[in-house]
Amino acid sequence: MKAVEALVRKYVPDFDSVDDDDDDDDLPDFRPTEADTALARALLLNPSGTPAPTLEDAKRLYLKERVGDDETKQMELERVFKLVMEALGKDRKLASLKREDAKDVRDHMLAGRKASSVDRYLNVVRAVINHAIREFDLAGATNPFMNLEAAPKDRAEPDKDKRRPFTLDEVAAITARIAYHAKTDLRHIWTILNGTGCRLAEVSGLRVADVHLDHAVPHITVEWHDDRRIKNKVSRRNVPLIGDALEAAKEAVTAAGKATMLFPAYGRPRGPASASAALGKHVRACVSDPKATTHSLRHLMKDRLRLAGVTKSDQDIILGHSSGSVGEDYGGDEVRLAVAGRALEKALASVSKSVS
Repeated sequence: MKAVEALVRKYVPDFDSVDDDDDDDDLPDFRPTEADTALARALLLNPSGTPAPTLEDAKRLYLKERVGDDETKQMELERVFKLVMEALGKDRKLASLKREDAKDVRDHMLAGRKASSVDRYLNVVRAVINHAIREFDLAGATNPFMNLEAAPKDRAEPDKDKRRPFTLDEVAAITARIAYHAKTDLRHIWTILNGTGCRLAEVSGLRVADVHLDHAVPHITVEWHDDRRIKNKVSRRNVPLIGDALEAAKEAVTAAGKATMLFPAYGRPRGPASASAALGKHVRACVSDPKATTHSLRHLMKDRLRLAGVTKSDQDIILGHSSGSVGEDYGGDEVRLAVAGRALEKALASVSKSVS
């Protein structure tokens, strides 16, 4: 408020010192300068007199309140906002950002990057600005990055940018190679991935306490914890363990001993990336197609479920996808686990028949 008080002292006259009989020509000149006019206009927009929050302020707030100690997300945020600053040339006040600025950022990000990657970056920027608008109480402010896409949703990505499912022969070849050349923990991770359709980070970040072998339906619990953050709320689920995946989980629990993490070598920050690189070497030794990656096991499980006639809603329970249905959260954990167990048995049984 010091700026407001200074303007008042400068331009509001002390009428007690002015006689009623004084001629108007004798009154002091109270016309503000151009600089003070700009200051007054800024104060109208920001009456508290405090500096208007900027993109850098928004980033720092998001780091403090949403990212915390997650080093991976810290690096991602810094990488994204480095591109933002490069595009805009300097730090900008949030209230000054326009749609054209957002488009400039998008176009800069697209230089040498895939549209899918840029869409992820834009999601980060949107989240940061939305958080700042809410927490800084920027009434009436809008987020110019809303509904801004790197590429129209109806424009399919080139085939070279898409992952594909493994064939059963490819899975057999990779599994055989891993059995003979990979460490035991990596073999267990691969086997559980193949038998559940989970994401790599979901398995590599399991705790021993997340493995329930004595339950009527043996399963793993995928959920957020301090050492592993899952993709979203829907991803939190119980996934049945059947056949080879169940045996791998039993062996992994025994091998973990008194450790907290089921796979201590990978249950850490950047652990999933290390597991991905290690498994990727075995995948590439057997399959040269760049569209085939470890994540292709998840796509294969989706196909197995479809071929077994499993309904879309039951597929989503296993894979942790959102069906978009209002009722997707209904039903107890035990019921959902039983449904998932029957669906997974059908999918894996259909694979056994096709192989034999």
